[in-house]
Amino acid sequence: MEAKRTTKKEMVKMPLKNAELDSQDEEELIDLLIDQPISIDLKSEIILEELHDKMKLILKNQRKTIRVLEQPMKKVSSLIFVLILCSFFVTGCEEQEVVTSGGEEVNVTKMQHKHCTREGTIDTGSQVSLNYDLYYTGEALNLLKSEEKVISSDQSVLTTYENAYKKIHANYEGLEYYDTEVVRGDTTVTSTIIINYDKVNINQLLAIEGEEDNIIENGEAKVDKWLTLAKKFGTNCEDVTDEKEENSEE
Repeated sequence: MEAKRTTKKEMVKMPLKNAELDSQDEEELIDLLIDQPISIDLKSEIILEELHDKMKLILKNQRKTIRVLEQPMKKVSSLIFVLILCSFFVTGCEEQEVVTSGGEEVNVTKMQHKHCTREGTIDTGSQVSLNYDLYYTGEALNLLKSEEKVISSDQSVLTTYENAYKKIHANYEGLEYYDTEVVRGDTTVTSTIIINYDKVNINQLLAIEGEEDNIIENGEAKVDKWLTLAKKFGTNCEDVTDEKEENSEE
């Protein structure tokens, strides 16, 4: 009995059924193998099985090659991500200096900063310590924080100064961005004032304090005028800005 005859195209399609080839690659392979009709016998089937196995091996090796090529790219992408993340933490988490004024946090990190101090003794023999922090940009004084502390073992002295501070602060009650606080301790009374000159109503401030011996000039607080006035009372000042820059360089 004569063996069934078929075309090479039909024969070649048999091992391609499970091969992972797209339609274009399949057609190109079929065209390459087709030349004339042949008879399929046992030997031909064995040859086709071997061809099928070889094709599967080739596809497997191709996939391995692709995975190997992808690994360096994944490592490079991961490295770039890590570098970007590190850069974010270095710049994004930079220590910031803030001062609360009018219930708002003011970032004073980039402002110039002077710290001023003065020590003294009052008539009763008690000690007084004064600390001032000036945050400014160019000639403009942006924010002033002052702290005056009276130290005494005499409770009557502390009461006198506590009442005096509260009476002075009462004049500024209701003036936004002019914050005051008086704290009484066992042997101390501390008066704290924070003035945000960028936001405080300058006209209202001048109405309370008067224009004589005031640091306001053309509607703006001037740092030089404050330093000149403070120097008359023996206040010593130093630049904190320079210290910050030196520490950042280290």
